[in-house]
Amino acid sequence: MIKVLIVEDDTNIREILEDFFKTNLHIETVLLAQDGLDAYNLCCQVKFDIICTDHSMPFLTGLDFCNAVRKAEVQGEIVNDRYKVTYFKLLKSPEKKESPATQKN
Repeated sequence: MIKVLIVEDDTNIREILEDFFKTNLHIETVLLAQDGLDAYNLCCQVKFDIICTDHSMPFLTGLDFCNAVRKAEVQGEIVNDRYKVTYFKLLKSPEKKESPATQKN
């Protein structure tokens, strides 16, 4: 059974992603974390196959969270039985571009 962790501080986006994984991909085990620190604590308890994490979050950014999990895997604190490493997908909002009407020449 595939286990997915969604790490997102925005409640609406977190729920949309959860629904997507459960409805479209038929993944039954989808756990949620609201920040990188909560996610890290979950990773110490549950072995995830896929982790989707936001980039900008309070307490521990998505990149810092990924690095912490990788370090813990290398040190043997987090063990993933199926793979040598956990697979991550880092989610980031597109950069806001200035409107052509407000750009300075």
